[in-house]
Amino acid sequence: MLSAASFSHATHLSRSLELREKIVKVLAYSTKLAAHLHGSSRLAAASKQLSAARKVFSLLHWVRHVDDASDALGESGSLRALALLELAAALVVDLLGDASTLVSLRLLPLSPRLAERLEWCAAAVDAVHALVALGAGAVRASRIERLQAAAPQIAGAGAKAGADPKVGSTDAKLREDAKLREKLQLARLAIVKYACDLLKASHAAGLRGLRGGGVPLPLALFAGLASGVISSHKVVVKLNGTRETHGTPASSAKKKTS
Repeated sequence: MLSAASFSHATHLSRSLELREKIVKVLAYSTKLAAHLHGSSRLAAASKQLSAARKVFSLLHWVRHVDDASDALGESGSLRALALLELAAALVVDLLGDASTLVSLRLLPLSPRLAERLEWCAAAVDAVHALVALGAGAVRASRIERLQAAAPQIAGAGAKAGADPKVGSTDAKLREDAKLREKLQLARLAIVKYACDLLKASHAAGLRGLRGGGVPLPLALFAGLASGVISSHKVVVKLNGTRETHGTPASSAKKKTS
């Protein structure tokens, strides 16, 4: 049976591979956009190779949702239902993506028609996932904003109750404020990211609006590029957080050796 430490290392490895996949995603959409704007067949061929490489990096991407499930179950109220629905949609998207990759590698025998349907289903579910994630992201950002607004009131109530305002209280408040600002920034970036994912997936699935118009290809490519940049930043933040949680800070290490 896996220990907590082994599971932690496995999660960290999954995040590291995810960062590589996001970097390849940025490169793939950059070359796709450049190929479309300049009409370069050479760049178009390079973008196809990068997309194929990204699909390989994305294999077993659904494993990370085991770690995300605890976060979703830890939510409360309407956010818990949205988070679980978001998690379920993301799991289906990753499983369909793995199946599509195995078909492209000729490891899963499917007819071309079924392979096209599989890719369409993955894009359609991805659009649904992005829509649900937008709702969950809006609720998360709203909750963090309420926490920020309530922080001064809580501090004032503590002072009236006779709490000692000295001895690290200022430092603790500054750290808490910084954490809330970082969480709010990440929540707002996530909203932008999922809006980009919705545009990209809607174009891939051929979804159209009420007036019959779809998402233009240049907009979909730019949305994919922006989504990749934001996703890369998010993974880097999570990796840094994992190091701080399971590693030994440099300052404490110096104290131990001195």
